Amino acid sequence: MKYILCFAIILISKQVYAANCSNKEVKKLVKKIGKCNKKKVHLTFDDGPDPKVTPLLLNELNKRDVKTTFYISTARIDGKPNKILKSMLNSGHIIASHGHHHVPHDLRLVRNKNGKMVCDERILSEQQSQKEMELSTKLLNSATNGAYEKQKYSLFRFPYGRGAMPSA
Repeated sequence: MKYILCFAIILISKQVYAANCSNKEVKKLVKKIGKCNKKKVHLTFDDGPDPKVTPLLLNELNKRDVKTTFYISTARIDGKPNKILKSMLNSGHIIASHGHHHVPHDLRLVRNKNGKMVCDERILSEQQSQKEMELSTKLLNSATNGAYEKQKYSLFRFPYGRGAMPSA
């Protein structure tokens, strides 16, 4: 039986929390949001780093003292020290994994020829998904000389927003 992965990112008083959790745990975290007095927005950017656009974006964010989370698709980096990623971390931004090949980590169900609901075979298996996340983490650590794993939070965003829950 496959496990359903629930991934929640919740902004609470200038801090980002991530949870691989059951619905009960998510509800507890959501209740905490109600205690916040101020409305806040947390900017995120996916699929970078782009060698031309990302430095310009970082410059503008840093001028305004705006912090964000960059979800990195590691097929764009080779694991060698990466100046852009280091600059993100040195400026106080969070870098997070967006997978390696940017493919769906989905639990989508489809009806087979016999009318039975089965997992869609065009998506990553649980084992493939795990390997994809491990490769991404390894490359981010290499590209930042280990600074990636020293961040307070370890975040992952599923490509296409797919994989966090079953979809029909």
